[in-house]
Amino acid sequence: MKTFLGKYQNYILAGVYLLVLIFFVSSRYDYYFALNDDVLMKDILAGIYTGTPEPRNIQMLFPLSLFISLFYRVIPAVPWYGLFLLLCQFGSIFLIALLSLKFIRTIFKKILLLVLQFIIITATMLEHLVFVQYTITSAMLTTAAVFCFIASDGSAPIKAFIKANLLPIILILIAFLLRPWMLLLLLPFVLVAGIFKLSQEKPAFTKLNFAKYFALFGVLLLMLLASQTIDLIATSSKEWRKFNQFFANRTELYDFQSIPEYDANVTFYHSLGFTYGEVNLLKNYNFGLSAKIDERTLGEIAGYAGERRNENLSFKERFNQQLRLYAFLLTNGGEHGHYPYNSLILLGYAMLIGLANFYSRFWRSIGIISLLISVRSLLWLFILMGERYPPRLSHSLYFIEMGILLLMILAESVTPADKKAKSFNKSFPAVMALVALIIALGNVPAMLNRTAAELETRETTNQAWLLMQEYTSTRPGNFYFIDVYSSVQYSEKLLAKMVKRPANYDIMGGWAVNSPLHQKKLNRLIAPEITMFEALLRYDNVYFINDIKFDIDWLSAYYAERGEIIAPERIDLIADKLEVYKLR
Repeated sequence: MKTFLGKYQNYILAGVYLLVLIFFVSSRYDYYFALNDDVLMKDILAGIYTGTPEPRNIQMLFPLSLFISLFYRVIPAVPWYGLFLLLCQFGSIFLIALLSLKFIRTIFKKILLLVLQFIIITATMLEHLVFVQYTITSAMLTTAAVFCFIASDGSAPIKAFIKANLLPIILILIAFLLRPWMLLLLLPFVLVAGIFKLSQEKPAFTKLNFAKYFALFGVLLLMLLASQTIDLIATSSKEWRKFNQFFANRTELYDFQSIPEYDANVTFYHSLGFTYGEVNLLKNYNFGLSAKIDERTLGEIAGYAGERRNENLSFKERFNQQLRLYAFLLTNGGEHGHYPYNSLILLGYAMLIGLANFYSRFWRSIGIISLLISVRSLLWLFILMGERYPPRLSHSLYFIEMGILLLMILAESVTPADKKAKSFNKSFPAVMALVALIIALGNVPAMLNRTAAELETRETTNQAWLLMQEYTSTRPGNFYFIDVYSSVQYSEKLLAKMVKRPANYDIMGGWAVNSPLHQKKLNRLIAPEITMFEALLRYDNVYFINDIKFDIDWLSAYYAERGEIIAPERIDLIADKLEVYKLR
């Protein structure tokens, strides 16, 4: 028994740590999809969107969406996508904990390390464990892959080295399939981790080591390219190619540009054949009403908006502006959700530099630290120049950086060069760990309160959405188009009971609009080759849903521009909040 406990000590400790974390989160909160984007991904995979589990899920690559959709085909009542995200997130946390214990020798210190990790996870990531977002999940998988890679056997020959790193390759592949853009953004961090591991070898820079690491990178790159190629083949039809271009241009316009005002840019909009109504549809996101808003016009508007945005400032001025913001977010930024990440990261760098002063490979350590700082600075300036860094993006960058810093600190702490370093090794990491604990603990109450408040808000807000779903489900012969701004606040529970029917409603400007899946839905539930504009106007069983706090003058005005005079008649009110209209 003693031998068994000694052999599997790290697994037992990490397992207990994970169970405590899961119990802590699950006993206090329900799991929710973070955004209605995530809900739509679930609906597409589960067959709720079109009536059939779809293998093409737009936001993720085909191999993974095919894999998950097959589970829904076999047992549709199980919330497979939600379970998959939870498995990825908690599995990543388990691997990070397990592999960090490899660097610690005594059980007491291992327990202290796990306690520190628990507090830091709670202080920084609790809201993302409760309100789950696939972008964050991709970052967590990538971070776990880095831990697996650093912990693998670096002394093995080429074939054995690649075999020993199959798990990190698989984790990175899943992260890529789940959210390609996020994995590519984090890849420089992965390469820094690879250089760090190479520098730890004895000897480090040999032909054999270079061959092993380049071979491993080649295998990884080959698998990523193969996945992307399969996705391109799966979406190679004319309809999917048009939509993918539409989606890319839509993302550029909404995420990285701003829609030019109509009055100040009349000539440009007239060159596209756009009226004020079309521009208004772009602004309120209900662009599915207009056939003029396609991949070509969106691309031209995005390009024009980019030129207009940059005409008043030179690149140098914009760069200096964002450089100042970068420094601010690293040292302040609490109100922007960057604390305590930034403080913990600065502490991590301070600890690494302090350790480097007492090691024989001083310049190697300083070189790796400088490389990591350079990479993180370039990545941050890249997203800041795009002027878009929501928490799901910024927190992903912080999470993997914290993971790499922890790995480097653990690796450096167990390899002192001399007696003086050994003495320093006992005190300095302990003091810095205590400081980290204090910083994290200081943010735990705020995180607990914020997560609880968000949960309460969602449970209250979602009541109207749940009643809307019940309302539409009891009228299966009807179809309901929902104003975008009237739907953005709603999400769904991650593990809610699955609906077996095709949902007879759709958001008028969701990211699936204009996709083959969107048209398949309309063909099935309204009429073949029908458009949103015609369906609302011509079909007696098609309705419009709008939040009572928003007026619908824009809808009447747009139809009037198209030569159709309508008189929207309110025929119902759901939960004293959502109005149901028929266009007369």
